[in-house]
Amino acid sequence: MPDPDPDLDLDLDRDLGRDRDPDLGRDRDLGRDRDPDPDLDRDLGRDRDPDPDPARDLDLDPAGRPARRRPDVTGLELVGGAEALEVPLREHDPAWADAFREHRRRILAAVGDAALAVEHIGSTSVPGLAAKPVVDLVLVVPDITAEEDHVAPLVAAGYVLRVREPGHRLVRTPARDVHVHVYEEGADAIGAYLLLRDRLRSDAADRDLYARTKRALMTRRWDDVNDYAEAKSEVIGGILARARASRPASRTAP
Repeated sequence: MPDPDPDLDLDLDRDLGRDRDPDLGRDRDLGRDRDPDPDLDRDLGRDRDPDPDPARDLDLDPAGRPARRRPDVTGLELVGGAEALEVPLREHDPAWADAFREHRRRILAAVGDAALAVEHIGSTSVPGLAAKPVVDLVLVVPDITAEEDHVAPLVAAGYVLRVREPGHRLVRTPARDVHVHVYEEGADAIGAYLLLRDRLRSDAADRDLYARTKRALMTRRWDDVNDYAEAKSEVIGGILARARASRPASRTAP
């Protein structure tokens, strides 16, 4: 599977089945890398329902909630193919938080009410952690298949589609320095991204372990970022297990 963070989120996508800003009133605090120029006119928009109230035509799931607008994709579309890992690690830069806030505003302006939450994830979201200079965000939406509501507006706002796969879309800036991961509300990956982020923010031992792991792996050549991600998956899994074990028993693990 292609990469996201390319640090944290790349690993998570591998390891977890597949990376809050308080001022978003709609945020519910919910909780890989994959660019270029697909023919979105072909894939997006032509199957839109012209009905001014498309929701009324949706089927309902067993819980009485609107079902997806259409079936999700069943395979991986990786625009541009596999990519080598070429970006070096850098010491944490406070400017990454500024970049998150800037792109959060840009995302919200583009997708409007389709945004249920926008979170900063990945290594750049963890102060004190060395990271590749790629800012990762997760955008939570009601329906991953309704790309006309989120992917198309993001592409119109200047992002480019990199990944389309079951349950996940990824767009990024042309410079490849900002990745936006789109997931549907309730997706396990959302909670896992946030759990890992929060654990690395709060636990110095796990943060140091993860930093050492990345530095050791970066001494090797990686022709595919996904191989780099796979090499980190065991460490990521251990960190997540400790994070879950340390939480109050009343909380439900993602």
